[in-house]
Amino acid sequence: MSPPNPDIDPVWAWVKQEQAMIWQQLELMEAGKIGTIERNGSETVDTTAHTVEQLRVKLATLEALLAERQNKEAS
Repeated sequence: MSPPNPDIDPVWAWVKQEQAMIWQQLELMEAGKIGTIERNGSETVDTTAHTVEQLRVKLATLEALLAERQNKEAS
């Protein structure tokens, strides 16, 4: 295992923080407690389902980055 790099560690801390924030947003959206809308003139469109999809993609990306880092540290 290589020693921690002080220049990179804040990045991983941010990744973990972002992951936690996305999890929280997903939980609230899936529970119907929060949502997103888009306004087109006088029309309002619920975009929550699309936002949930986007958040899941972001979450998967962050989880893949963390898994890759753990695999490299274990090597």
